[in-house]
Amino acid sequence: MNQFNFHLDNDDAVLIEYEPVDYDDHGNIEFEIYAYTEDGKEIWDDLTSSEQTKIETQVKKDYAEICRDNAAEAAISQWESSRDFP
Repeated sequence: MNQFNFHLDNDDAVLIEYEPVDYDDHGNIEFEIYAYTEDGKEIWDDLTSSEQTKIETQVKKDYAEICRDNAAEAAISQWESSRDFP
């Protein structure tokens, strides 16, 4: 599960945990998202729709960055292994 800290509209910090779970009808990745207070209480349903939208946007950006990093690491690894001679 991936995670990051997020500041709500009232400036409270929450821990966001998410994972990709499926694709929608348009081929976009769907995520399961959880938001936790510092004391561990799950509060996703208590957030405003504006806060949820902001978090969903950040999740998509965060996941895209993870995918780019993984692709770059794979390309580097492939290049390095192609340079290895028996």
